[in-house]
Amino acid sequence: MGLGLFIADIASENPSDFLLFLGRFHPLAVHLPIGFLLLAVIAQFATRWPKFHTIKPYTPYLWALGALSATIAILFGYFLSLSGDYDPDTIFWHKWSGVCVLSFSIACYFFFKKPFKVPVVAQWASVFFVFASLVYTGHLGGNLTHG
Repeated sequence: MGLGLFIADIASENPSDFLLFLGRFHPLAVHLPIGFLLLAVIAQFATRWPKFHTIKPYTPYLWALGALSATIAILFGYFLSLSGDYDPDTIFWHKWSGVCVLSFSIACYFFFKKPFKVPVVAQWASVFFVFASLVYTGHLGGNLTHG
């Protein structure tokens, strides 16, 4: 019953004050996936050197934590966009580039999991796309917040 009302509130024209309240946490929540995903990118590059091979088994966990926290940030960001206080065109691109960050980080999780074999080119392309989409999404978010 409660979940149905929550979903109906999201789809309505006038979102509740509670959803808008949760949306205000987006600027706070967005920094967690940024940290996890940047750390995952750095760790992934570091594992190329023998000195850092010991951290290789932990990189899928960083990708998973980045994806999980990105999901929460996307949800809060969607709630914040319901307020209508931002430029719709920039919101559109910021929202979908955030979804790209999530998608690429999920791909990296599966690509770097030990039993899952993917060509090396695809693995490193996904790391590059996580980084590039993270930078682009952050740039758009900064434009929304600071003009």
